[in-house]
Amino acid sequence: MAADRNGFSVRAALPKDAPALAELHMRAWEDAYRNILPEEAIRKVNAGRMRQWPELLRDPSQHHFVAQCEDEIAGFIGIRPWHDSGEYGAGEIGGLYVAAKYWNRGIGSALLAQGIRELLSRNMRPIRLWVLENNLRARRFYENNRFRYDGTRKEVVIGTRQIELCYRFEEAY
Repeated sequence: MAADRNGFSVRAALPKDAPALAELHMRAWEDAYRNILPEEAIRKVNAGRMRQWPELLRDPSQHHFVAQCEDEIAGFIGIRPWHDSGEYGAGEIGGLYVAAKYWNRGIGSALLAQGIRELLSRNMRPIRLWVLENNLRARRFYENNRFRYDGTRKEVVIGTRQIELCYRFEEAY
């Protein structure tokens, strides 16, 4: 796929992308959660990234798309069936990360749009995602892209106790 006018293109992730995705995922976690999660927790989660990505790309229930800037993967999104309840047919944005040097260039929005299109084309409704309550930057991003907090919260431990909020995509205003 050729780069668009913004200098990047979005395509399906390939098995050969696993090392680059793992590296990007580690860097993006460090950048996104530096002031939210303890450093040790970030290191611990990142320790398994190289092993995790080949498995993720082989999992038929998940689909990943990457934003490509020239020879570099600048970001990715993962989509899958909603796994937090028995709600049959719902879809989930399982992760969306963009390398910090590419923030504010439309890459996150393009990846999110691709993920939403894919889930809708598979009739996976509603579309949800989890976001850390303290991740205000991500929450603003999702709110600016038609996601709304649905009132559901859960506690997770990522080094320390954290609260995740469930956001739901609003198909129509």
